[in-house]
Amino acid sequence: MSKNKNIPRWRKFLAPFLIILSSILLVVLVGQFAVNGIRKAIYKAEYGEEVQLKDLEKKDTEQKESAKDEFADESSKKDEDAITEKKNSEDIKSEDKTTSELTEESTDSEQKEDNTEAATEDASPGAEFSENDVVKMCMMISGAPQGEIEESNNGTLTIHVYETVDDGDGNSHIATWNRYTIDHNSLTGVDMLDNPVDLTKRVSEYNQRKQAAQFSTKELPKVEDFLWYRDDVAINGIPTDVPQIIGRFRTVGSWKMLLITDPEFKFDSNSWRLMNADIQITGKNVTMTLDWDTVLISDTDEVIDESSQPNSVFEGTWNDDSTVSLTGSGSIEMTMFYKIDNTEYAVGTMIWPDGVPATVVLVRTYEK
Repeated sequence: MSKNKNIPRWRKFLAPFLIILSSILLVVLVGQFAVNGIRKAIYKAEYGEEVQLKDLEKKDTEQKESAKDEFADESSKKDEDAITEKKNSEDIKSEDKTTSELTEESTDSEQKEDNTEAATEDASPGAEFSENDVVKMCMMISGAPQGEIEESNNGTLTIHVYETVDDGDGNSHIATWNRYTIDHNSLTGVDMLDNPVDLTKRVSEYNQRKQAAQFSTKELPKVEDFLWYRDDVAINGIPTDVPQIIGRFRTVGSWKMLLITDPEFKFDSNSWRLMNADIQITGKNVTMTLDWDTVLISDTDEVIDESSQPNSVFEGTWNDDSTVSLTGSGSIEMTMFYKIDNTEYAVGTMIWPDGVPATVVLVRTYEK
């Protein structure tokens, strides 16, 4: 029996395997040696100097690190450039936006300034008043019965206030009271003696007088004008919720007047007198002028014409914005002025010189 038959099977393949492995390693080593030689040759050709293998590997490592750093720097630079470009773009947009906003703000500011100037111009004291109103203001402060514009130049008015005086021979002449040079917008100026004039201080008074003038009436009264008093107020009193007329100048002008003497029939002298009463106010001084018309005697129903009687004048002062005390041929106390819709009313009392009491009733209507 042969010995070879006891050799394990794997050992049969070990020798060929080792031979193949050795050949592969030899080829790798030879290839590595060749590659290193080539690398040395290339390095020498590029840098002009010899280099050992270990140094060459070190330089390869340094080159790789350097290339990596350069790549990182380049990448970082690109990122920085991108960020800078983006920032510049945003800055440009921001600058454009800011410029746009500034332009818009400037436009808004100019518009607001224009609006302010327009509002200021519209809000000038004279804006609500016509030239005719300014003439009447000058008549009001001077007391002159007449007035006219002599010249109007760029908003500056020269106003002549005067009266026409009858000479008694069929002729008349103009008596000048004053001349005013007034700026229509500011309502300020000077009179003919260069004294300063400020109409704004009299605007409230003028407005009150202007409203009062709408109600003022010279129409002679009739009994029917006072039925509201006879049938209601004389019995029930003045309504508690009626609006009072506030502002003493609102009462100026002419009223229809009823004077009830001895209203409670205590003195056997009851009568109704119809007339016009004209109220004029200067400051707090009040004048009430009674223009007599007719008298109705209750006992006999007799009607007597008193229109030829001279006017009676009562003078006094305004106590507040609703009452006034006057004296003349007797005394008058007006205690209440009020308004309902487009009609104004007033009530008060009178004492005749002989001590007989009377009730004063006023009424006037604004016919729109």
